[in-house]
Amino acid sequence: MAFRLTYILSSDYFVDVEIAYGSISHDLPVLAEHVDGKLKIWLSPKGTTIQLILSLFETEYMAFDSMSKDFVRTFIFPRIAQYVPSSTRQGAEAFLKTVQRTRETFEYESSDLDSLQSIWADYSENKISMSEAAQMSAAITAKAVQFIGKRPANPS
Repeated sequence: MAFRLTYILSSDYFVDVEIAYGSISHDLPVLAEHVDGKLKIWLSPKGTTIQLILSLFETEYMAFDSMSKDFVRTFIFPRIAQYVPSSTRQGAEAFLKTVQRTRETFEYESSDLDSLQSIWADYSENKISMSEAAQMSAAITAKAVQFIGKRPANPS
């Protein structure tokens, strides 16, 4: 979850963050602070929202990505908006207004899931950094991108 959130914040909001887990007072799910020139976000693993998203990774992976994006938009963005570049903030706020639009679903190939699990294993064993894991997972999930547009009319 941490490297997925890192990737979302990097690609959608252009913010470099470090994510850690820990107990937060007042049962807050998220705490964001600017520490030594770096944006650091703590997640409470005991929080119900965090537990739900973590359980989706194992039980309903197709929902994991969209719930992670919703979590960033709902819980993290309001706490880090001042650190998001202004044009990105305006774009994100516009995105918040259109969030109710219909979404299309897609499926990951089982080989892609295996690759994501191996990235997680490498990160867990400190073989790669969080940013490397986020970049590698982005490369895996982006290799099957489909673009949909209008087909030009046939001149015949």
